[in-house]
Amino acid sequence: MPDEKRIAERLGPQFVGAARAASITTEMVRSAREKGVGYICANCVKFWWGIEKGHAQCKALFERTKCGGPMAELAFPQYEGLIPREKFPTLCFVCGREADAAVHIHGVEDMVGVCKEHEEYIHAMRPHDPNEKQEIILKTRMEVPT
Repeated sequence: MPDEKRIAERLGPQFVGAARAASITTEMVRSAREKGVGYICANCVKFWWGIEKGHAQCKALFERTKCGGPMAELAFPQYEGLIPREKFPTLCFVCGREADAAVHIHGVEDMVGVCKEHEEYIHAMRPHDPNEKQEIILKTRMEVPT
């Protein structure tokens, strides 16, 4: 990871996050994916912060802030990385390939994409609260914002 203090002093604090994101390599993402880490998480600086610090979780979870994808009934609200949030519906959140559909979870504004291979994950989901009705909408590729 880059020297955040030096970057903040030279360029300003707003550039620290971008420098962290730029330090994530394709090899790092591939390695994380091989260990079962989802594509969006593997591209997030908060995930790599956790790895660097020796934690078994990302910075968002370590700090007890809610983050995660459709399995957590969320759309990666704490994500920090180079993938623009508006691209989330066009990429499979699991593998990063082009999405065949987008997942819209009731009460969550953002959508995330899913490919045919990983669509079964969505169908297997159950709400965390058994008293709540699960409302997940799979939108076809034609309906996904580009």
